[in-house]
Amino acid sequence: MRYWKSVQSLLVITPLLAVISILISCGGNMSSGNNSTQPASTSGSIFTVGTDAPLPSVVSCTLTVTGVTVNNGSTDVSVFNGSQDIDFAKLSGLHQLLDLMSVPTGTYGSATVTISAAQIGYLDTSVSPPTITTINGKLSSMTATANFRKPFTLNSGDLVGLRMEFDLRKSLAVDSNGQVTGDITPTFHMNLLNA
Repeated sequence: MRYWKSVQSLLVITPLLAVISILISCGGNMSSGNNSTQPASTSGSIFTVGTDAPLPSVVSCTLTVTGVTVNNGSTDVSVFNGSQDIDFAKLSGLHQLLDLMSVPTGTYGSATVTISAAQIGYLDTSVSPPTITTINGKLSSMTATANFRKPFTLNSGDLVGLRMEFDLRKSLAVDSNGQVTGDITPTFHMNLLNA
């Protein structure tokens, strides 16, 4: 009987010891005091994702994004490196990660996207049978700026997401028959959100 009680006690204590050893091996600090030897962080991280607001008959709308910045009232801070071709029409209800960058702390009120090219694939119903047609988009502007609904404060060590939604319905011009013309006025809805 004593043997079984010892085994039962061991079965309860073993998982607790395993959790404690994992925390210690991962560098977990179980004290509540501040460690004054670590330097204070003056930046947070922003990851940028793209999504879209769909438009019927548009099967693809690929934009070449060459820059994304957030503005703190006086300075544009980059949150995107390089260049990516993003098919926003295929992101209906989905998100595509564009980048993750360290950004200075501060309060940000707007974001700007820079685009260098666009290509549109749409269902052309003016011919029989309807076919998918691809045309180069004509951008009215190479940049689009969106103000956040309310300014966002990025604190030290924060991980924040920049949600960048391309509004196909407002961006792509259509003629009186509902056919895509190729003219694009880039319209984005952007917001900084806690991860």
